Amino acid sequence: MKRVFAFAILALALFVTVAPAHDTWILCDPAVVPTGHVLSVNMSNGVKFPVLESAPDPERVAKAEWRIGSKRGT
Repeated sequence: MKRVFAFAILALALFVTVAPAHDTWILCDPAVVPTGHVLSVNMSNGVKFPVLESAPDPERVAKAEWRIGSKRGT
């Protein structure tokens, strides 16, 4: 029984160390926008923040909306 438990722990440890992880983040360019200017927002997946690696699949985005104060839009 101890061997099975030890093997399971070893297998789990090996899987966890090689399992890749990706984060999703939203970046504004530029970060500070003067009043009346255009704000560009990018959504990216990847492991090298803040490098834009790849966009998420559109099918995985349930909705995209914005809000500034009391104003809202899609």
